[in-house]
Amino acid sequence: MSEVQTKDATTQEVQVPSHAGEENIGGKLLSLDPGVILWVWVIFVVLLVVLRKFAWKPLLSGIEAREKALKDSLSRAEEVSKKSEAAEEGQRKILDEAKVQASQLLSESRDYAKELKAKAEVDAKVQAERIVTQARQEIEAAQQRAQAQLRQDAALLSIGVAEKILRKKVDTSEDQEFARRMVEEVPNS
Repeated sequence: MSEVQTKDATTQEVQVPSHAGEENIGGKLLSLDPGVILWVWVIFVVLLVVLRKFAWKPLLSGIEAREKALKDSLSRAEEVSKKSEAAEEGQRKILDEAKVQASQLLSESRDYAKELKAKAEVDAKVQAERIVTQARQEIEAAQQRAQAQLRQDAALLSIGVAEKILRKKVDTSEDQEFARRMVEEVPNS
């Protein structure tokens, strides 16, 4: 290979042996040789056929399958998104309907409470009037009984006074009937 020779300690000289025909290799690579060109094309075509059969087709089919899977995923995602939006819209509608129904129930409850309160007030007034009327009737009945008792007592007292005046005792039912008529004829005062 290469030999290294030392002349002195400060300077080193390297000798590289020269290869014979170095200039020929560089020249051959750049020269147009029909045999080499033919072999390059044959190898290129064979490599192209092999790659197409064993590499390109599986790669392209894999890419197409992935592309199809991505498209399917995107379409499913869009469908899910649409369904989700529709579900949200349905939920909003249901919520709105529930709010409307709740407000209607609340207003109906308030109206019913007002009606119930008004009915209770009317019923209380009617019952109070009935109680007052009944109390007045009872007072009038008691007053009439007291007046009748007072008349009867006055009649008996009058008969007693008249008996003493006449010194005669009134026992017969005719006499008592006469006294009762007399009392009834006395004006009601």
